[in-house]
Amino acid sequence: MLASFQGLPRGSLSYYLVFYLINFVIIFFFGGPLAEEPGWRGFALPRMQLRFGSLWGTMLLGVVWAFWHLPDFLTRAQGGGPGTGWGTFFTNLPIFVLLVVALNVVMTWVYNHTQGSLFIAILLHASINTAGILPELFPAPNISMMTMSNLALLIAMVVPALLIVILTRGRLGYQP
Repeated sequence: MLASFQGLPRGSLSYYLVFYLINFVIIFFFGGPLAEEPGWRGFALPRMQLRFGSLWGTMLLGVVWAFWHLPDFLTRAQGGGPGTGWGTFFTNLPIFVLLVVALNVVMTWVYNHTQGSLFIAILLHASINTAGILPELFPAPNISMMTMSNLALLIAMVVPALLIVILTRGRLGYQP
């Protein structure tokens, strides 16, 4: 499937765009965002912001959301599965939890600024999940693909998350 897209040379910008778009559509419909966001953003977030405030509710939801994916760490999907040791698990899990909490700050801010748009939350979730395929296209030597992917996303999410928290003084655009 990755060898060619209708004659596009592997390594060209067109190839990567087509590869990204195909994966985006697959992830949008079958990779979690369409099924998860009505629960996370549509149901849980409004109640948690009301009860705990926007920042604490968002952080708590981020931890719950990260541990929702804990079964993935027992599969190859998150770098686990048969043949992997505890070292891999204890390397990837904290990175993933921090990544999801930071991502949740960004997603809460977007959700609050779009008057609670689930569609935008689903698009953002799918976009971020699809960005996880980029390290597969540009691999680095001597580092596990999952660790590299999550580290890259963690760096990409922590900076905007911290800026959002600082600039909104922890309110994340929440209007009770």
